Amino acid sequence: MKKNGEYIGVDEKYIPEEEKYVENSNKKGKKLLLGLGIGYLILMAIIVIVVIVFMIFIFNFFSKTFNTANDIIDTAGDVIDSTSESIDNTEVNIFNSVFSVMEGSCSGLMVRSMLDQVIISNNNYSNHTISVSYNGSIVSTDDEITSLKESIDNSLNYEVSLSYDAEGYINLINID
Repeated sequence: MKKNGEYIGVDEKYIPEEEKYVENSNKKGKKLLLGLGIGYLILMAIIVIVVIVFMIFIFNFFSKTFNTANDIIDTAGDVIDSTSESIDNTEVNIFNSVFSVMEGSCSGLMVRSMLDQVIISNNNYSNHTISVSYNGSIVSTDDEITSLKESIDNSLNYEVSLSYDAEGYINLINID
């Protein structure tokens, strides 16, 4: 039986020789193969696009993770820096606290007590010595401060002012 120019269901020995090797001008097969080829190309293009999008997503994820890790490290460094600054400020505040309460108007007895504290502080903190200014002279050794202390009258009131060095430590006490 012949359908669309081809023998269907017929054994090859019954097909005439002149029709066996005739080129089939039917383009359906070519169109089908061409359609399958384009389909595969489209499928491959979609797969490539999906892989590229996935790679971009992975890159962004790791980039954000890396930035987050850097932010955590920076924050930890800031916390450590602020903690060390707080410790430094605490040391300064502790050092200054003994003398800062006596700033302003003080009795002679309080001034004499403060001069005893200056001697103790100068012996304990040789890197932060405190000098004392009184009646136009500045003294800083133990003997000079002791002599100055003897000249302070317990019954009088004195005006005490403080000066600070670049680090914030008291370095001069003015007594007027």
